[in-house]
Amino acid sequence: MAARQLLHHRRAHSHDLPKRYSEKLPQLSGGPSAGLPRVYSLALEAVSHGDGRIDAAGLQRFIAAYQSVAPLTLGELWAIPIMLRLALIENLRRAATRIVADRSDRSVAGTWAERMMRVADADPKSIILEIADMARSEPPTGSAFVAEFARLLQGRGATLALPLTWIEQLLSEAGQSIDQLVQAENQR
Repeated sequence: MAARQLLHHRRAHSHDLPKRYSEKLPQLSGGPSAGLPRVYSLALEAVSHGDGRIDAAGLQRFIAAYQSVAPLTLGELWAIPIMLRLALIENLRRAATRIVADRSDRSVAGTWAERMMRVADADPKSIILEIADMARSEPPTGSAFVAEFARLLQGRGATLALPLTWIEQLLSEAGQSIDQLVQAENQR
């Protein structure tokens, strides 16, 4: 969706991309980039392949490899610089969206961990009720939530090991573990 908006916005600015130019570029007919210029999809792949880093030599190799399978038109080659800019902007948008979601998940983890610690201090037998409340709320199970929740509760006694055991069980049903998700979060 954002890619289409960026392309539409860029079409309106003829100093970057002449009016209707991108509409004349070969379009993809299927997949998630259906209806977008093929060269834009190539730019997205180049940015993704380089983890957001682009250098001239790497880009030349990437384009040469692509053209060994499907040659690009002269118009597509001309459009590569603007499409790379758009792809980099899209990459930044995705990263920002992920950062915001991760921050939200860590906040939810902090809230639940605080609740668990309060209950563990005040009435340890009621921790099971707090775990049940958390289970009903269907907390996120992504690496940001799990890593933060584990960081806040690990090593704080047997009572607070119970919510971690519940999270571990929930994750095991999906073939994951707390350790795997903490490691994944650290790598990200």
